[in-house]
Amino acid sequence: MDAIKRRTFLQGAAGATVAGWVAPEIISVSAAAAQSAGCFLPPLLPGCEGPDCPDAYPGVGPYPTPKGRDAAVNLFAGGDFTVLGASAEAEGRVVVLGDFTLDKTPPSNAYNVGVVGVGSGVVPPNNSDFLIVGGNLTVEAGMSLIVGNSAAFGVTSYGGALSGSVDVAPAFGGLLVSSSTADDPYLGLPDLITQTSACWAAIPSTGTATKQGSQTVFNGDGSSPLQVFEVDFNIEDGIFPQGISFQNVPFFATILVNMTGGSAQTINANAVLSNVPQRRVVWNFATATAPVLTGPVQFIGSVVVASPNSVTTVEMPGMNGRFYTAGSLVHQSRLGGGGEEFHNYPFEGTLPDCLCP
Repeated sequence: MDAIKRRTFLQGAAGATVAGWVAPEIISVSAAAAQSAGCFLPPLLPGCEGPDCPDAYPGVGPYPTPKGRDAAVNLFAGGDFTVLGASAEAEGRVVVLGDFTLDKTPPSNAYNVGVVGVGSGVVPPNNSDFLIVGGNLTVEAGMSLIVGNSAAFGVTSYGGALSGSVDVAPAFGGLLVSSSTADDPYLGLPDLITQTSACWAAIPSTGTATKQGSQTVFNGDGSSPLQVFEVDFNIEDGIFPQGISFQNVPFFATILVNMTGGSAQTINANAVLSNVPQRRVVWNFATATAPVLTGPVQFIGSVVVASPNSVTTVEMPGMNGRFYTAGSLVHQSRLGGGGEEFHNYPFEGTLPDCLCP
């Protein structure tokens, strides 16, 4: 990654509005001064953006034709993005500031970006950015990266070296381009992730999270529009998956789960039981540098990882929500698994404004 380029951008981009947020380099004032001046961080997690968003998001399924269009970034990695094992797909717009490496385990050899076989069916607008890689784009021998299809096609850009097979369906309008500036609008996003995560982690809890046998139970206060929980332990039953249940949480509430259990925090889930819509849930890894999300489950909610030095491992069958990490991401398959996917679902909850640091 070009550290000089990134530092120059952050110093000179104060106030630049891109992709629904404002580069946060405006901030070097005290919290009191920030409050009196009305200085707040821009919202981090976007809803669906653009004129062709669906009125109602469909559940996860196979959709041969798009169910809508979403111009927001669904998956963001401030570091590298590495695809291993038999993981399969990342739906929606994907932005990686570092290197993208596809190195799966044969006979599994293809990885889809933008459009997937099974997901929300909501994909980026045609001729827009589908995949932006700031560094090298590497597809190892025998592997194939497939971006878009005949019904949804756009631009794949890379800032470093290109190697291997990348299919952007050029017969239908897809483009593969070398660009050292395509990731510029997103260079301030890792800082925004880190600052916002710290802000959220400081919000007092309104409920409790406890292990109860084969489940971790989140017990809310029954009334607050923002239900906040702190988890300082691993959500798992020893080495085995554990269920997740939300109780006493109003249907209209936003749920913020602050994961504060140290550097190697794990969610190993086998069920997520909730009467709250998945698009109002956020899992905030505020302290972890090596978080792991695993287990045989379609996971609900958006995920935020604060540390720019982190490496997050995701090996759940389905991640249904925005995924924003300031660090690096490894997408792989768990033992006995395969076909792991990121699905494009917006964040529709309401979180408090965060003061500029």
